[in-house]
Amino acid sequence: MAAAQRLVRQAQQLRSAQLQACVSTLPSTRIVVATATELSRDMHERVFAILEANMRGMYEGLDGWDASFKRMELHHPKSRYLLALHGDDVHHRRSQRIHGRVREPVLQGFVMWRYDTDDTTPDDPFSLGSVAPVAYCYELQVADAWQGRGIGAHLLQTLERLAWHAHMRKTMLTVFYINQRARSFYASHGYVTDATSPSNDDEEHHHYVILCKPNPDLVDERVELRQGAENSEA
Repeated sequence: MAAAQRLVRQAQQLRSAQLQACVSTLPSTRIVVATATELSRDMHERVFAILEANMRGMYEGLDGWDASFKRMELHHPKSRYLLALHGDDVHHRRSQRIHGRVREPVLQGFVMWRYDTDDTTPDDPFSLGSVAPVAYCYELQVADAWQGRGIGAHLLQTLERLAWHAHMRKTMLTVFYINQRARSFYASHGYVTDATSPSNDDEEHHHYVILCKPNPDLVDERVELRQGAENSEA
């Protein structure tokens, strides 16, 4: 457990500028890394507006929508963000100055995650003791007008890159059982049901599924070790 906690503490100390160096952009979209405390009040409101538009109806059909709790999660000091911004490039800002218009970049979507430890099962090959150091994705949301353009996939891949950069063992997230579109999306990106998910017992009763994706470097190491052991026995 101590090793996992040490990795998480080191990850939590990474500055946004350090993580930004690992981030790539999309055409007309800039991905910005920030902590919750680095976001302006306006940006926090725009983040919340996308989350509410996408998810409030689904929450109300299940356990109910708790806006205060969601805001608390989003503002948590350990929360980090990937912001997909349109109209925030140098050429766009120069055009704004020339034409006398000053407009904020459009928030197309975002990821909110935390570096943390998560309980594991005794047979979890990616644990360090009884826990695993993970990048836990609390939210991945794309505004309705920008869906279907690969922004969500790019945000997810960027999150994974930042997780592996910080030596996390897994990326993890929770998705509603009835949200088949989201479940299919994550499955297409290599996510599987985590051993700790209550869905392993009763999916429909618990309403949600915990998904994970192991660090591919660790997967490769384990495959090599297994192949080496098999060759030595041959």
